[in-house]
Amino acid sequence: MLDDIESGSRGTVLSSNGADIDDRLARYDDTEIAIAHPRSDLDEHGPRMLVDVSPATGFVEMGYTAAATFTLNYLQTMALQLVCSFLDRYTANQDSAGQHLQYTGGPGGTGKSRIIDALKDVFAARNQPHLLQITGTSGSSAAQVGGTTIHSVCGLDSHRDPNKPPHPFSEAKKWIWKQKLVLVIDEVSMLGGATLHNVSRHLQALRDCPNEPFVGMPVVLLMGDFYQFAPVRETSLLINRPPDRTQAPLRQATISHHSGCGCRLWHMFKTVVLLEDQVRARNDPQLRALLDRVRNGRQTQQDLSLLNANIVGRSQVTFHNGLRAITPLNRTRWALNMEAVVGWARFNKQHIRIFVSAHTWRNGTLSPNIVAQTIGQGDDSACKVPGVFFYAQGMPVVVNKNIYTGLKVGKTFVEVLLELRGNRVTNGEPSKCDFTSLYVQLSRCTTLHGIKLLSPVRYQDFIDNTLDRAMLDGMRRLTNLAAQTRRAYEGGDSEKQ
Repeated sequence: MLDDIESGSRGTVLSSNGADIDDRLARYDDTEIAIAHPRSDLDEHGPRMLVDVSPATGFVEMGYTAAATFTLNYLQTMALQLVCSFLDRYTANQDSAGQHLQYTGGPGGTGKSRIIDALKDVFAARNQPHLLQITGTSGSSAAQVGGTTIHSVCGLDSHRDPNKPPHPFSEAKKWIWKQKLVLVIDEVSMLGGATLHNVSRHLQALRDCPNEPFVGMPVVLLMGDFYQFAPVRETSLLINRPPDRTQAPLRQATISHHSGCGCRLWHMFKTVVLLEDQVRARNDPQLRALLDRVRNGRQTQQDLSLLNANIVGRSQVTFHNGLRAITPLNRTRWALNMEAVVGWARFNKQHIRIFVSAHTWRNGTLSPNIVAQTIGQGDDSACKVPGVFFYAQGMPVVVNKNIYTGLKVGKTFVEVLLELRGNRVTNGEPSKCDFTSLYVQLSRCTTLHGIKLLSPVRYQDFIDNTLDRAMLDGMRRLTNLAAQTRRAYEGGDSEKQ
């Protein structure tokens, strides 16, 4: 058809309304198209080309559009475009593109989740959202980015012997995974080496490709901040420490072995972007400076005094306006929950229902005082069930038990109530606040004024409270890789990333 149009138009004069072309298209049953009318100042007798400019479909072009839509800063855009430029190369030639393994980190509040949102927007604009898999290391982190847990997606079972092969997957699920282009794992600080190794093993089973890390998944994007909560019962990916199998029990030795395998996988992630601009606390330079000092282990006595100026009395605490509290201690959590229900019910004029737990005394004579003490029993390590539970219809959901504070701390608050303490109590005294708990709690709020304290911050909870030395060594490696990645990107050599 194009040959006919080309040969038929040579040496002829096109009609002013494009009828000659319309007639030829009609013979091939093409749909009618609008022909632009020639401008009067053009020579109608000469050769001409009409160019139809269609919307951009390349990943890079759509990445820039998404970056503008989500107002990404320079480093956020760079993190997004490193992925997009690789996807363009992969789409053009899968055999030569290779694999893109990237880690994007940065302090809490620097906008890591915005990059995920922009990446989702790119795939949605291409009508290919099914080619992007968003996951998190916990239900809370997955919900924050609109995904699901990596354990659920890959069929990981924490109770299954890690030495056994994965359960067989259906052909339908395998087909879905073979189409995927990008796997995102958020809150990677909570991902241990053993779990990362098992993710790779399960992906190998899902994609029928047993010899490649992550089964040749075109893009694996790990995101998170290693200054935040570490894995449960596993070793952080940052720590490159050989396991001591003479000291560890059998199952722990197996986990340590797989942690070593996971550490080797982790060291394959050489494309690194570390975000710097504080987005969450951008309107409070005092809080930004405080968080920087805490992150770098340079907090001062003046900082301690500044925080302790924000102590509030229990009588001043009201929850009906949306205030949230973060505490590592179950006994404090139980008491605050009761106070919150009472305050919320009074404000909303709702009745409170009190549920008393069943209790059986096997011996002894009961006095009214003992019964009253039992009903008033709060959460305690010696008593797994509190004596009472308060309920008011329509009240917000309350945490029933602190299993791991890191699973619950992932939001931004205008105002938040904190307790900077450890999660154990010895002789009535709470243990020292863990560094990650200290940093994460302080970084949840948008302003220093919005931080309220349940109790004074002790010297040992704050001063000289820093990240583990092995973790700091791992962070220095990431900082060097981030500098290399930025130089390559700015030099236009993103293909090596």
